[in-house]
Amino acid sequence: MAAGTAAKGGSSVVLLEKMPSLGKKLLITGQGRCNITNNLEVKKFIADCGPRARFLFGPLTRFGFEATLKFFEELGLKTKLERGGRYFPESDSSRDVLEALERYLSAGKVRVITNARVTGIRKEREGFSVTAGTEVYKSARLIIAAGGKSYPGTGSTGDGYSWASALGHTVTALKPSDVPLNVKEDFVKELQGLSLKNAELTFARGSKKIKYFGEMLFTHYGISGPIVLDASRAVGPWLDDGPVDCRLDLKPALDEETLNRRLQREIVESGKKTFKIFIKEYLPAKLIPVFIKLCGISEDLRVNQLNAGQRKKVIELLKDIRFTVTSLRGFDEAVVTAGGVDADQIDQATMGSKKIKGLYFCGEILDLDGPCGGYNLQIAWSTGFLAGKSSGEK
Repeated sequence: MAAGTAAKGGSSVVLLEKMPSLGKKLLITGQGRCNITNNLEVKKFIADCGPRARFLFGPLTRFGFEATLKFFEELGLKTKLERGGRYFPESDSSRDVLEALERYLSAGKVRVITNARVTGIRKEREGFSVTAGTEVYKSARLIIAAGGKSYPGTGSTGDGYSWASALGHTVTALKPSDVPLNVKEDFVKELQGLSLKNAELTFARGSKKIKYFGEMLFTHYGISGPIVLDASRAVGPWLDDGPVDCRLDLKPALDEETLNRRLQREIVESGKKTFKIFIKEYLPAKLIPVFIKLCGISEDLRVNQLNAGQRKKVIELLKDIRFTVTSLRGFDEAVVTAGGVDADQIDQATMGSKKIKGLYFCGEILDLDGPCGGYNLQIAWSTGFLAGKSSGEK
């Protein structure tokens, strides 16, 4: 986005790409479908991304979701709106998004050089010199759009942070974000592969508490899925002070009193069923053996023999299965990197450095990140457009 926009402004542009081809990370976004943006108005978008995201008011106002949709439409990419206000390519293929951007580069005659790993950047009296392999490239303006540290196999190994630091910029603490969570309890391993669609997770540490509702997934190490990835942004900082409590509500639409009435009614209707057969009405099959163990009730007990204490235990567990989150998973599994170049050192009107004239930053290298759902790519489009336009005009 930055390279193509700078070229559109009339500049001669070279794009240095470390990998053998462009867009490796773009291709895997949205599980290969590429959620390019969402339709949130600017204030809601910023609120969802957190306090640091106030910086984005300028970039999003200049190039928001409507501009993004128009941009891709003009490049021949048709999009569709899905639940949650999320936009995807009509083809459900991230490859089509990448090819649209490659057409943008071609139209601007951007010189793309692949397998060009940058090993050094030096500020000179007039502009910059950039070393990549045995080559040295000189330019009047430089945009650093090197991404973060997440999914390093796609090329984003955090190189840009050392360049930024060497050029005098502050880099805030880096953490994996929008990332799965490790859980202490062994029983979650038995649930590996189980997906729950209407679950409610409550995370708590001390007086802090936060809830998420939606889809989650159990793994061999803990929990993942959309609501867990979103939760990791809030839970990550809490983990600096130790483990975080997590509670799973399997029946968030029902309070305990309603659930108790339903349970008693169905016990009367099917009193001769064993507990194992009876509980199938309430739980997915994979969860039943674990649930029975946690209840401490014999699977062969007839439900009309359940005492008040056992019924209470069943209701408690349907509303509150507890486990302990011990840590975030690593950058290899993170959708995005939290932390980066301090946005206070960047001009939000141009994406230019306040420290070095002619230097611009955009995308994930900045200390700006959002939840899953089109936020992080929109941040990339908005800041990339502004960096390209501003540097190109210069």
